[in-house]
Parts: sequence; structure tokens; C-alpha cells
Amino acid sequence: MFRRRDPKTDVIRRLPAFADQPVRRVADASKVLDLVTVEAGRTLLTQGEFGHEFYLVVEGRARVERDGQVIAHISDGAVIGEMALVGPGRRNATVVAETDMVLATSTRPYFAGLVADFPGFGRQVRQATEARTAVPA
Repeated sequence: MFRRRDPKTDVIRRLPAFADQPVRRVADASKVLDLVTVEAGRTLLTQGEFGHEFYLVVEGRARVERDGQVIAHISDGAVIGEMALVGPGRRNATVVAETDMVLATSTRPYFAGLVADFPGFGRQVRQATEARTAVPA
């Protein structure tokens, strides 16, 4: 018996955080991740607000601003919004889509499980957190 491939699983498997996982495991992750598209100019995160979700950039580019100053640009494969989920809960930066974007997203209740169950994702979150806490506030 043949199973149909899930297009969402195929997209998520392209992300560095899940690329080293078998398709079956990525299918498990895709059950708690949603794919969304956003238009250029949309604000994804706002500094100071409480964060309840995180994003993985499948495709596109965004700028990261802190106190109105651009501090970084992010693109394909990057994780965004994780700082509020591993820290005090408030967004430490604003993120604005510079191009149309495709994002994989999920919420706080699934975040810790993904970090624990998918070593590549956990490693990416730790590296992003370390790099972002090194950026002067």
C-alpha cells in the first residue's frame, strides 16, 4: 500500500532544523506546525508584546528592529520568536517581513516538545538564543 506524501511535511523537511530527520519523524513535527504566508511589510513580532508563538522561515526575508534601529536581517531557515518562549515572555525585537514570506509556525505548548524531540531544532534554538543575547540591548 502506498501513502501519499504530505506537501507540508516535504516543505518542513527542507528546513535545516529538520533536514536530518527521517520523513516519518518530520511528519510528526508537521502535525504541530502550520504553514502560513505573509505579505511584504507585515509585522510578525512587536517588541515588548508577550510572545505565544515562534516561526521558522521557509522562504523570504525580514528585518529585525530593536528600539527602532535595524539590528539584523533574517532569511530562509532562521527561527524567530523563540526568545519570548525561552525567556521572560516578552518580545525583545520587532520583526517585519521585507519580502513575501512562507513560515512554519507553532505555539508555546508545542515548543518545548519540538526542542526536546528534534535535536536539530533544539540546537538551532540554542544557537539563535546565544547569538541574540550577545547583541547589545
